[in-house]
Amino acid sequence: LDLVRQKDYFVLTTNVDALFLRNGFEASRIFTPQGDFGRLQCLRPFSGETWPSKTVIQGLLPLVDQKTGKLPEEYVPQCPNCGGPVSFNVRMDGWFVETPYETQQGAYARWIQANKGRKMLLIEIGVGYHTPVWIRRPFEKMLRGNPGVSLVRINRYHPEVPDDTDNDSFGFPDRAKDVILAAARCTQAKLNSNT
Repeated sequence: LDLVRQKDYFVLTTNVDALFLRNGFEASRIFTPQGDFGRLQCLRPFSGETWPSKTVIQGLLPLVDQKTGKLPEEYVPQCPNCGGPVSFNVRMDGWFVETPYETQQGAYARWIQANKGRKMLLIEIGVGYHTPVWIRRPFEKMLRGNPGVSLVRINRYHPEVPDDTDNDSFGFPDRAKDVILAAARCTQAKLNSNT
């Protein structure tokens, strides 16, 4: 966050753990196309509704059998609309409710459009080939035909960057924390030398 706080940034993440939000990134600058563990939904999503999971889970934790680690069947949450089974609002099957993410998807698309033709640094952290359709491939597509776009790919197992572009792209087969801390130190050193 310290590296981008003063920049015009946008976070695109397939993580469903809300860590960017919980660590101070602006909600209006985050798009999570894979969903969020912070919401529940019906597995028969006729209504298209989702609801916060935190209070439901907090209420269920004291009911978990300490010996088995299981929740007794009679306490398993049900949909308030139809009484059917519920799950976290994360993309796993055709029943995923996308409604909570449509606003941010539009905001991300507008941000990309507004920044076309401008210098842009894409920082990709830990994106492999499990769901490349959301980040890895779109980022590579943005590189092609956009000379002002650069890519920093941090990935211990798949750090390769496209070699068919003239863009500045770098792959780091290191731990994300190490690369980010090194970038922060370089940024701080540059700031200190300018004062």
